[in-house]
Amino acid sequence: TESEILSGLVGSEMCIRDSYCLMYDYSTDNLNLIMESRIIAIGGNGVNYVEVGNDKPLVFIGGPCAIESEKHTMFMAEKIAEICSDLCINWIFKSCYDKDCRSSKDSFHGVGILDGLKILTKVRDEFKIPIVSDFYESTWAHQTGEVCDLVQIPAYLCRQTSILKAAALTRKPIHLKKGQFMSPWNMKNSVRKLESFGCNKVILTDRGTFFAVSYTHLRA
Repeated sequence: TESEILSGLVGSEMCIRDSYCLMYDYSTDNLNLIMESRIIAIGGNGVNYVEVGNDKPLVFIGGPCAIESEKHTMFMAEKIAEICSDLCINWIFKSCYDKDCRSSKDSFHGVGILDGLKILTKVRDEFKIPIVSDFYESTWAHQTGEVCDLVQIPAYLCRQTSILKAAALTRKPIHLKKGQFMSPWNMKNSVRKLESFGCNKVILTDRGTFFAVSYTHLRA
C-alpha cells in the first residue's frame, strides 16, 4: 500500500499533487490517500479536449521519443490514432524536437525546435488531438507553449527552478516527470515551485528509479 511504501516519510504537507494526493497527517503520523476532484482539461482551440482526473478514463500519452522526420511522425500519429480509436482510449500525442539527455554526443537528438514545432502543429491540426513536447532551454518554453497543449518537463530537469518557472509562465498544464534520482515524496518541492509561479495544473508521472551506485533502473 502507499502507506507501507512511504512509511518513512517525515513531516511534509503534500507529497504528490496529481489526480490524487498523498498527504502526511501531522496529528496522527499517518500517510493518508486524499482523493481530489481536480480535473485538468488539455486541448481546445480546434482540437478535442482530453480530461485527466480521478473519475475520468485513463489517458494515453505517447508517440516517438524524438521527432525523426515529418513523414515518420505523421505515420506514427496515424497508427496510434487508429489503435486508440479502436480501444476508445483518449490520448495525447507526445514527441520531442530535441532530446538533450542522450548518452552519446553522436546520438540523434531530433530535428530541432523550429522544424519540430511545425511538425507537431501538423499532427495537431490533422488529427485534432492535443500534443505535448518538452524543452531543456528555458528560452524555448514560450515557443513550446504556443504550440503544445501540454508542456512537459524532463525527468532529469524536474528540480531546475529556471525550467519550472519558464514552464509555468506558458500558462499551459504541465506534465512533470519524476526524476529517477528523486523519491516520490520529494516531488512536492517541484510542484510547490510551479504553484509559486502561478501553475496549479500539474500532472505527475513516475519515470522510474535508480538503485545503488550503478545504473540499475526500474521502470513501470
